[in-house]
Amino acid sequence: MRRNTQVNENDVKLVFYTLSESIAARLRHHGLKCRKIAISLRNTELFSFERQGQLTAPTFVSSDIVRKAMDLFRANYHWDKPLRSIGVRGCDLVTADHHIQLGLFDRDPVTKETLEWTIDHIRQRFGHSSILRCTLLEDRQLTGINPKDDHVIHPVSFFK
Repeated sequence: MRRNTQVNENDVKLVFYTLSESIAARLRHHGLKCRKIAISLRNTELFSFERQGQLTAPTFVSSDIVRKAMDLFRANYHWDKPLRSIGVRGCDLVTADHHIQLGLFDRDPVTKETLEWTIDHIRQRFGHSSILRCTLLEDRQLTGINPKDDHVIHPVSFFK
């Protein structure tokens, strides 16, 4: 039986990873990076809100998107009610070749970006489930979809 609500932080993190991989793959596909992340949350009583936060540097790396989304979530949701809906969005888009100022002691961002491009290539060639994050194997009901190709907003029957 599929769960309809997220009741702990681990469930939220799994959904954020699935959504963030979709966002990151679409950003890379279109040659873009985002400078802000926005999350939207709705609880079981249909109370909803959205929060956004600035990233330190433009990115199309899914782990950077998840990190910011979790920071926003922890700062703004206090578990009064279980969650019914979770959303993540990349905002303030710039072209991927947008020049950024690197710090003297920053880790090499090119390494993470190269890894993401390599993962995209493997998934394109062998299917989305050929390479997965280990954390996504914890709950296949929450994460057992291809987030880039199976991105459905409404069921087909909704429009009939």
